Amino acid sequence: MPEKIKNKEEETEKVEKFAISSVSFLFFKSSNRILRQILLITSISLIPLSVSVKAEELKGYMYLYGEVGADYISDVDIPSLNKRGGNIVFSLGTFDILAKISYGKAEGLIEIPMISTVELPIWINLWFERYYVGYNFHELFSLKIGGTFGAMGYLSRNWHRGYYLMPTIRRPVVTNGEDEGGILPLYATGIEASGETSIGEFRPGYIFQVINGNYHFGSDDLLDYDRERTFLGKIYIRRYLEEIGISLGYDPFRITTEDGGSIYVQNFIAGLNLSYIKLDGLIGIAQGFIIRDLKSKTQGGGGFLILSYRILDIEDFDFRPFLQFGFMDWQDGNPFFEELNKIAWYVRKKYVNIGPGTVKHLEYAGGIRIGITPYFAFKIGFNYYDIKNEKDLYYISVRAGWGIPVFER
Repeated sequence: MPEKIKNKEEETEKVEKFAISSVSFLFFKSSNRILRQILLITSISLIPLSVSVKAEELKGYMYLYGEVGADYISDVDIPSLNKRGGNIVFSLGTFDILAKISYGKAEGLIEIPMISTVELPIWINLWFERYYVGYNFHELFSLKIGGTFGAMGYLSRNWHRGYYLMPTIRRPVVTNGEDEGGILPLYATGIEASGETSIGEFRPGYIFQVINGNYHFGSDDLLDYDRERTFLGKIYIRRYLEEIGISLGYDPFRITTEDGGSIYVQNFIAGLNLSYIKLDGLIGIAQGFIIRDLKSKTQGGGGFLILSYRILDIEDFDFRPFLQFGFMDWQDGNPFFEELNKIAWYVRKKYVNIGPGTVKHLEYAGGIRIGITPYFAFKIGFNYYDIKNEKDLYYISVRAGWGIPVFER
């Protein structure tokens, strides 16, 4: 056997053994481990493997995303002045490093955002948002271990941090992160299995995740406090960039009460997403979700519709008006929504320009996205939130965002 082929087979065998042993370890030990630290150690262990292979056999990319802007907010808590009122806020937004590397059937991805908040400067708010290692055993079975995004709908898994790519100026509230007023499992630390095949021009596929418990009340990036597991799944059919998908989830957790007790919640999640994506024409995305607590037998939910159309076709110049409609509502007595609603004021204070938090509302938004180059965009937009039993809230916003490829191969 030629030495080159023999060495390549040996390296492939090493990758397979690593993926299998990592799955076994994390599946049985994840409940009380600091998963991000474990994954950091495992990634370091892959460095000798990466160095040992020839550079041309490695594939991957690295992008730098960023966004800055300003908002006029109709009603905001201004802690330094101890008052409320309209305010113009200049924002550093989010800076994001996204990198992926693959060798053969093995791959690894890391995403590190730096987020500026009222409480901490941007250079301190640095953390691992996505971090996983994976192996593609077959087109119908790939396995990832680490931190990904929840298999809920289309928007979050495709345009979460790439703000400048999005046709709108801010995400619908229902798709925000758990700490930003969102109601869906966005951050998913655990194990993900997925697969996709081709039938003509259609690509049916699935995603299944077993992850740490609810990020609102039961876990965070580091620990799973209540030792409950969240199960998420999605089946879909794609055609080019279009997709029809059905998402399902089971999310049990406990909400700690002031008297030291707890409320046990068993959320069953069901959602439907439709997307029609033509980069040189119409973009339409619709998502709707129902979240039913099986214990209290109450439910809530939310959804949105985004429409955008490219009206000028001048090489890389992209001029897109957009409209966005959203809603969120729930039945009285639902512990999950009502607990999140109690801290909506804190979400507005901490993130200032992210939106109203978890409130019953209707959202009406519109604006223009101007793509100067494929790597830079400028946006002007207006978001109005008709909030039930509270003062309405609106934002007038200006954004500049970019996505710069550091390397691609």
